[in-house]
Amino acid sequence: MLRSDFFSYKTAIILAVLIVSIGVWQYTIYKGIDSATYIGKTYARTDATGLNFAAGSSFTYFYYYLGLYPLAVLDANGLDYSKNGAIKALVGGGVPLALDNSFYILWGEHGKSLLLLLDAAIKNSPEFISVRDINFLFFVLALAALAICSITTKQVALGISLVILVGSNPFLIYELYGRENIFGLGAIVLIAAFSLLMPIIFLAQKPHRFYLYGSAIFLGVMFGFIQHTRSEYTVVILSCLFVYWVTKHFAIREKLTLTSLLLVSLYITTAGLEAYFTNKLKTTYTTLSQLGLASQEQIATAGNATYHTFWHPFYIGLSDFDDKYGIQWSDKMAYDKAEKYLMTVNPEKFTTLPNIEMWSVQPEYNAFIRSEIIKLISHDPLWYARIVLKRVGALFGGAAPLGLQIGPHFYKLPFSGWLFFPILAYLIWKKDVNMLTVAIFPLTLSLPIILIHASRGITNMSLYHVFGTAIVINLAVNCLKEKLKT
Repeated sequence: MLRSDFFSYKTAIILAVLIVSIGVWQYTIYKGIDSATYIGKTYARTDATGLNFAAGSSFTYFYYYLGLYPLAVLDANGLDYSKNGAIKALVGGGVPLALDNSFYILWGEHGKSLLLLLDAAIKNSPEFISVRDINFLFFVLALAALAICSITTKQVALGISLVILVGSNPFLIYELYGRENIFGLGAIVLIAAFSLLMPIIFLAQKPHRFYLYGSAIFLGVMFGFIQHTRSEYTVVILSCLFVYWVTKHFAIREKLTLTSLLLVSLYITTAGLEAYFTNKLKTTYTTLSQLGLASQEQIATAGNATYHTFWHPFYIGLSDFDDKYGIQWSDKMAYDKAEKYLMTVNPEKFTTLPNIEMWSVQPEYNAFIRSEIIKLISHDPLWYARIVLKRVGALFGGAAPLGLQIGPHFYKLPFSGWLFFPILAYLIWKKDVNMLTVAIFPLTLSLPIILIHASRGITNMSLYHVFGTAIVINLAVNCLKEKLKT
């Protein structure tokens, strides 16, 4: 993949020390912070539920022991954590069960349940599962990959700066370690993707085709899982495609090959997971019906969605800076808006649905909301343009602070998101294509902020300012090296 000294003894020792240091550093942070008082809590996302751990974890018991999903345990007191215990709980009665819990299944993105299942598999029991442990594992792996690729591509200052700044980000630390949620996965995906693409960006020689093809397939698989876990983070795939198409290493044929491998592996993974969960839900419902634990009416109204809806959050997101048309960040507001239309086009269906929350996954509802969005923007494009401009302002004026995290203590560094633009201008002036690629790469993570909404802490998930600061540090280190040489 890289140069011959990659496998040198000295390099191996350095990498081993780095990886262990990253793991120890993050572990002290994970175990050292007090989530109730940690500064990162002030930067947390409050725009969405995310995982809803209490509900999601209730499905892991039967999923782990019997492969039944979705089947929630509503009261885990007295559960026997064994396969035999699960069988007794299923057929013996006495344990309150449900096909859904707080609309967790209804709203799709079942990949979240795979994370909890993975933690149960690692611990050999679902009794003490925690998505924070999985967050820690994936975050350390992503930071380790960044450190490895930084050294092997001779970008030590850039890479180590990124490791320190990303690993100290208060938003990420709180979302990954401070509470049971998955809002930090976007950064993990971004860092993992950037690390794998560093050889393409920086090496003078084109990496071996096995590495190119293997990394493209890996990225497609990774984004396929993310599509089923927190779909908004799939936008980072655009950064990967950007790298493929701006690099000078590849002819058009190679660019098309890598793009195809990435997209095909994404499609296969996404389709495979969709088929898996569709079949899993179907077989579980059939099993429960045969056991007399679920009626046909319950099954008919149970959740079957595999993806989270798009148009609903887009619509209520128009309230982030404007209430001109009475839009609010409220599910009920959107349902009230659609009620008259839905009761006209299909009154029998929408009067018999057991809960109004089920409207969000119905095609008639999404078609109406989509038409409302198009009508509003077409009628008043300046109104929408002002909202987008305000979102841009919030994005670059409201990112989480930079700093250094050591154990439970965060040491803040001065920085403004608006400084990203002079950094970008300097790189354009210097025609530094490699660093321009680095600067642009994290911007896709911020696309949901521009497209959906920019309120309730979502701007804090951005990492453009982290990459911009790392670029400045890298430039300063390189300048110092040149002066020392002379």
